[in-house]
Amino acid sequence: MNKINLFTLTFLILVPFSIIPQTKVSSINFRSLSKTSPLFLKNFLELKEGDEFDSLKLVRDEQFLRNTQYYKNVSCSVNTSEEEAAVIFFLQEKTTILPIVNFNYIKENLLLRLGITDYNFLGSWNVLGGYYQYYDRNSFEIFHHTPYLFGTRLGIRTRYANYSTIEPAYFETGRSYFNVDRNVYGFLFSYDLSKEIGRGNIIILKKFTIKILKEVGITLQVPNTTTDRNSFLNHHWQSSQ
Repeated sequence: MNKINLFTLTFLILVPFSIIPQTKVSSINFRSLSKTSPLFLKNFLELKEGDEFDSLKLVRDEQFLRNTQYYKNVSCSVNTSEEEAAVIFFLQEKTTILPIVNFNYIKENLLLRLGITDYNFLGSWNVLGGYYQYYDRNSFEIFHHTPYLFGTRLGIRTRYANYSTIEPAYFETGRSYFNVDRNVYGFLFSYDLSKEIGRGNIIILKKFTIKILKEVGITLQVPNTTTDRNSFLNHHWQSSQ
């Protein structure tokens, strides 16, 4: 009698759990986002809409969003019903548009660099920036980086720069100064080889990169030879007016 009662009790406990349907993720939403694309973020989450709800995946997704360092605060909540779970992430974004400022003056050599960089361009963690530089002459650089092209593991980095400087050259008859212009353009392709894309303390754990860098140097001698750099600079400034 005791055996029958024990079997019956076990049956009554286990059968209901076996016939209860699994809770599915009905929706994943992001609150307080002002710049980052929600569709872009969903590419990196382990939890997917329509999948079975897994609290461990939710914890890992929440930690992943913290590790990106794009957000000041990260939290989440789950609204559950009998068969569905609605996941909501609350993200407070950091300022991602930052200035580039560099000023240096040593022994009559002035270096001035001013620019700006957006580390979340188009809301998909792209980097776009550029700066103007003055070091005896005018220069500039523009750069762009897409770490996850179209939400995939493929990344691309591009840059174009024009560096204009004044360089000395030494001859037996004395020293002369030249205008040197360097036009640099580069492409770098990368592929994320980490087991889980974007997981860990940094966004990219391992990368395979292909780098293409081309530099074209053009050296022009100003029709003026001098042993004094300041007089050359004065001549260069007057001739440019």
